[in-house]
This record gives sequence, C-alpha cells and structure tokens, in this order.
Amino acid sequence: MEPSSKYWFGTDNLGRDLFSRTWLGARVSMIVALVCTAIQVIIGSLYGGIMAYIGGKTDELMMRFIEFITSMPSLLITILIMLVMGNSMFALLVAMSIMSWCDTARQMRGLILQLRTSEYVLAARALGASPKRIIIKHLLPNTLGILILNTASSIPVYIFTESGLSFLGMGLQPPGISLGILIAIGQQSMDFYPYQLFYPALLLCITVFAFNVLGDGLRDSLDPRLRQ
Repeated sequence: MEPSSKYWFGTDNLGRDLFSRTWLGARVSMIVALVCTAIQVIIGSLYGGIMAYIGGKTDELMMRFIEFITSMPSLLITILIMLVMGNSMFALLVAMSIMSWCDTARQMRGLILQLRTSEYVLAARALGASPKRIIIKHLLPNTLGILILNTASSIPVYIFTESGLSFLGMGLQPPGISLGILIAIGQQSMDFYPYQLFYPALLLCITVFAFNVLGDGLRDSLDPRLRQ
C-alpha cells in the first residue's frame, strides 16, 4: 500500500507499516553505532594512555602491535569474523570494533605524550602526586575534547558501515531489522514500490549528515586553533 494518512511511509510487501519498521531499524543501527563507539573510545583511550605514560620498550611493543593490526585489511577481517561467528548482533559488534580502536589509541598516545611533559604535570610530580592522581586530575580532563570529537565522528561511520554490511548480506539478516536491511528489501522492489527504498535511505542520509554536522561543530568549538 502506498503512503497515506494512515500509513505515512506506506507498507511493505507483507502489509507491515513501513514508518514503524524504519524507526525500529534506525534504533538498531543507532544502538550498534553507540556500542561500537563506546568500545572504541574506552579501549583506545586506555591502550593509548598506558603506552604514553609508561613509555620505553612497553610503548614500542604496544605500537608494533597496533601497526600489525592496522596492516591487515579491515573489510576482509570483518567478513571473516561474520562468516565464522554468523550474522548475529554480537558478531557484528565484534567485527566492527576489533580494529577501530587503533586510531583512538594513537591519538591518545600523542596527546598524553605532550601533556606528560607539561609544566603542571611536572609540578604535580615534584609535589609528590601519585600516578593515579596525575592521570585523573591532570591528564584525563585534558583529553576529553579529543574523545568527544572522536565519538561524534565515529557514530556516523558505524551507522553507514552497519547499513552497508547489512545491505550486502554480510551484516544483520531478516527477520532482524536495521536500515541496511530495509534498504536491501526496498531495492528489490524499487521498480514498482520506490517508496520502500526512498524512506529508509532518506533517514539514513539525514542521520549520517546530522552527526557529521555535529562533529564539525564540536571540532570548531573545541579546537583552539580553529577558534576566531
């Protein structure tokens, strides 16, 4: 059934309300993106902070591990994990998060290496502050800006990645639901019922665009080099 006052987005081939299904799919895609972003930020910040604060051979060894992981093709690793673990939500989270934290770890390492030699950190050490107090009181508060930017820029990437994988049949599969699944279903009947493809694709574009605009705004406001 085509869009009407009763079914705003129309219905699918089985007569189900496409408006409700589209928002349910958006919720699933958003949950996947938020969980993957949280895993990326937590693991990346902890790993990068440990590298930078300890330094020495530990830093070199941990950096070599990151370089080894990032040298492998991420799409191939994602496909292999989905093939081994199946098309489940847990497998999708593992596949999308297993390599994503590396860039965050590098950013945190570079930032903490700069902060570690700053005057207020050296003064805190001279006054006998413990490493725990230095990390909590001086280092972590000064890394919140980059973590916020990382979060805002990662969410749209995960939404688009999940939708792409599901669209290609390598992510979630029916009877599961996400924006990628709805777009894949709509693509099969777009010649006769184009609205089944249009509305999920439109919501995906609006969501990704909104988070990209949010990320750009946060970058402009939090980066002192970009302030006017």
